Amino acid sequence: MYPLADIRLSATQSAEQTRARRWYPSALAGPVCCAVATGVALRHESLRSAGFEPNGDKMHHPNRLLSLSLLFGCLMAACSTPPPAAPNLAGDLAAQTVSEFTEPEVTLLTPLPEAEWQGASLMLEWSWYRELKDNERFDVRVWRDGEPAYGITWVRVRYLNLDNWLLNEGDGRYNWTVVVVQVEGKQIVREVAAAEPRAFTVRDVADPVKALILPEGFAARVVGSVQNPTSLALADDGTLYVSQLNGDILRQSAPDRPAAKFELFASGFEMPTGLLATPTGVFVSSIGQVTELRDTNGDGIGEPVRTLFQPGELPGRQYDAHSNNGLALGPDGHLYITVGGTSGKGPETHPLGGVILRYDLAAGTYTVFARGLRNPYDLTFDPDGNLYASDNGPEVPDYELPVIPPDEINLIREGKDYGYPRYFGVPPPDSGTEAPLLQLPASSVATGLIVYSGEAFPVQYRRAIFVTTWGATNIVPPAGHRLTVIPRSAQGEYLQSAMTDFVTGFRNPIDVVQSESGGLYVADFGTGHIFHITYETKP
Repeated sequence: MYPLADIRLSATQSAEQTRARRWYPSALAGPVCCAVATGVALRHESLRSAGFEPNGDKMHHPNRLLSLSLLFGCLMAACSTPPPAAPNLAGDLAAQTVSEFTEPEVTLLTPLPEAEWQGASLMLEWSWYRELKDNERFDVRVWRDGEPAYGITWVRVRYLNLDNWLLNEGDGRYNWTVVVVQVEGKQIVREVAAAEPRAFTVRDVADPVKALILPEGFAARVVGSVQNPTSLALADDGTLYVSQLNGDILRQSAPDRPAAKFELFASGFEMPTGLLATPTGVFVSSIGQVTELRDTNGDGIGEPVRTLFQPGELPGRQYDAHSNNGLALGPDGHLYITVGGTSGKGPETHPLGGVILRYDLAAGTYTVFARGLRNPYDLTFDPDGNLYASDNGPEVPDYELPVIPPDEINLIREGKDYGYPRYFGVPPPDSGTEAPLLQLPASSVATGLIVYSGEAFPVQYRRAIFVTTWGATNIVPPAGHRLTVIPRSAQGEYLQSAMTDFVTGFRNPIDVVQSESGGLYVADFGTGHIFHITYETKP
C-alpha cells in the first residue's frame, strides 16, 4: 500500500507492553470532507517519456494498491520493531510543556475536544506552520487516561486513520497529541514542537456498520466479509459474485445471503479487477485478459470456457498497474471493456492504451469504441443505453502539470477522444476532445460506478449516478473513502453542484452494484466487508 510508516515504541515500555500495544497501520486514511475540484484545462504535449516515479506518490491508484497490499501484509507480518536500544525523548510530555518548545505549536483539528465517535473509522487531523525537514516526523501519540503518552507511529502527512489501532485497543476514552520530532533511524534525537493534548471517546469499534454515516432513513448490514474484494457482480438469479486480490472468485447465492456466506467459484486469476455476470456465464477481467467462466456440470465451480485476447494483446501493467478493469454488457449485446493507459501523463505508445473496447462476443472481434482515458476503472449503462465511465487523473504535480487535476466521470460516445494524454479536466474549446461530464475531487480515485435504475430509494435518487472513491492520502485533506451520489435533475442532467456524499466511513470502497431488492451492495477493499445499503423508512 503506502510506504510503511516508521514504527517505534517508547524505550520505557516493557516487552509485554510492546506486544500489547504494537501498531497495526491503517491501509489508507479514512473519510474526511473534501471540496469538489474545479475543472482545469491542462495542456502538456511535450511530456517526459521516462517512467514517472516521484517518491511513490502515485501509489494511491487502486491497481497499484491492490498489487502491493499482499507485499504490505507480508512485510508487516515480518516486521517487529523493537524498542530503541537507548532512551530517547519519547513518552510523557511532563518534562516539557508545549510553550517551551523552540517552534510554534502543532494545531489539532479533528476530532474536536471531548468528541464522541461510533465505530473504528476515526481520522486524526492536525496542522503545522511549515513543511517537515527530511529528518523530521510527526510523532502521533494516543493513550488512555492514566497511561504514558506513548507514540503509536511516525508519519509525514498531517492525518492518520486510527481504524486498525482502535480495533486492536477497543472502546474507551483516549487522549492524543502530535509531536514534531527529529529522528536518526528509529531513534528520536530531539522534539521540536507539540500540540496541547485532546481527548475523545469511541464506542462500538467492533461493529463495522457503526463506522458508516448514512443518509436519514437508510440502513446498512454486512452480507459477507472476504479478503480484499476488488469487484462485484450480481446475476439475474440473485447470486452475488466477488473477486479477491488473491485471484479467487467467490459466489453467494441469494438463500445464503442472511448467513453472510461465500463459497469458492473459481481461482487462479492475476489481480482480477472486473466482473460481469450474464445469463450465459461470468466474465472476469484480470491483468491482460478477459475470461468467461461457466458452471458446466452444476457443481458450483466455474470452468474457463474461453479467453477473449491473445497473450500480450492487451497492455496489462505496462505502466505501473494500469490494465483492463471494468466490464459491462451493452444493450447491443456486446461486451464493453475499460483499458488503462501505458503512461501516467504521456506519451501513449500502445494502440489499446487508455481506451474502451467494444467486443463482439459472437464474432470474437473487437473495436476501439472510445479513447483518451488515462485509467478508466469501471463503466456502466443507464436504462436508456447511455454509457458512463470513471477515469483517474495524474496524482502528483510537477513543472509540466502544476496542479493535480480532478478525477472524472465521462459520458462515453463512440469514436470520441477524452483528452489523455494531452488534456486533463476541461480541455480548450478547440482541442477536439470531450470534456468530462462530472469532475471528482483530485486524487479521490474513482472506482465502481452505476446508474441507479431501481425504485426502492426515494425519488430523488432515481437515475442517480453512484460512484465509489477508493481514496488517497497524497493531498490535504485526503480525498475519497466514500460513496458519492450525483442525482439527475428534472431536466435529465447531472450537475456538478448536485454532487454530494451518500455514505462515508469506508476505508477503501472499490465497487458498487444494485441489489436485487433495489438497494446497493458496496465492497470495501480495506476492510473486506460487503455492505448492503437499503432504504428503511418508506414514504
